[in-house]
Amino acid sequence: AAESAAVPLTTVAPPDRTVSDLLRTLAREVPDRVVIHLLADGETTHEITAGGLYSAASALAAVVSREIEPGQPVAIMLPTGRAFLDSFFAVLFAGGVPVPLAPPARLSQIEDHLRRQVSILESCQAPLLITSPEIERAARLARLHVETLERVATVDALRREARSAGDFEPVAVTPGALALLQYTSGSTGDPKGVMLTHANLLANVAAIAERLETAPGDVYVSWLPLYHDMGLIGGVLHALHCRIPLVLLPPQAFLARPVRWLRAIDRFGGTMTVAPNFAYEICRRRLTDEDLEGLDLSRLRLTLNGAEVVSAATIEGFTARFEPYGYRADAMAPCYGLAENTLAVSCARMGRRPTVDAIDRDLLQREERAVPVTGREDALRLVGCGPLM
Repeated sequence: AAESAAVPLTTVAPPDRTVSDLLRTLAREVPDRVVIHLLADGETTHEITAGGLYSAASALAAVVSREIEPGQPVAIMLPTGRAFLDSFFAVLFAGGVPVPLAPPARLSQIEDHLRRQVSILESCQAPLLITSPEIERAARLARLHVETLERVATVDALRREARSAGDFEPVAVTPGALALLQYTSGSTGDPKGVMLTHANLLANVAAIAERLETAPGDVYVSWLPLYHDMGLIGGVLHALHCRIPLVLLPPQAFLARPVRWLRAIDRFGGTMTVAPNFAYEICRRRLTDEDLEGLDLSRLRLTLNGAEVVSAATIEGFTARFEPYGYRADAMAPCYGLAENTLAVSCARMGRRPTVDAIDRDLLQREERAVPVTGREDALRLVGCGPLM
């Protein structure tokens, strides 16, 4: 639970700004600046500049704008990579509303996965679904069940059409216009689309930057999926807003070899990173001394821990395991968020060790009362997620 604390209101982004402006302004002012270091296989780097991303997205937008009316949603079912980034900003530039959808974890599960996505496609009524060649053929079957879905297209197909589309000027939208439909996880019911405006996104990104004390010298490292708000908003949009480099790995690269995450932090001088609790648990339990030989985490000032229950044992175990590699105990910052609040709700303050309360487990279960206890091994240990943002 978030700590009760009186905190000042965050500085909200200027009302004349939109999410599209984050990239457009960077492309105009510093077109050659590398904004994203994309490690598609977890190791090999593909550098994405502000100007390069803007140009690619603008070209795609010229095609997307033919398929939709301003304000219409466009579903994007793509893995973490250049294609997702190009498509996301292309939809924004075309005046549309991106709807990120999780791609199937395994190609053998494409049809079952698409059947589960039909309810979202019916809900958002997107006329266009942008996806990968591996998914395209099966995704066309979704059109039989979703009347509003008029076209399923790959990014490569849109790029081919863009060659003859000519120059494109991004569609002007207001801060109050919809910028993103972020669907909830569906863990307690059918996924529901949260309607987020440009102003919503920029306000939450500004609040995140303020609480995390993001500064020009920071480097953000993330492997969280871009269809998830923590990866997209907390990672990509936060980094663009603060004009700091983002080192981006696909989730599969981390899951296949968790040490890639830590090696990327070392290699790029990462100062900030984020992951669910299970990722810290995997690293502390599975990585061997041989895996970690020569690892340097001394520049890492912040490790956000959220998206699921935060464990005190995991925090303590991760800290003890990686202190010999330069990790600091005050770098761990538990946080809490949900799509209905755009993303962030609360986060621990910087430079402080996480707060852990021990309470009587039986009283909590029987009477729903949180009573502090000391010296009891059966106590329930709860990690504080900081004051509201």
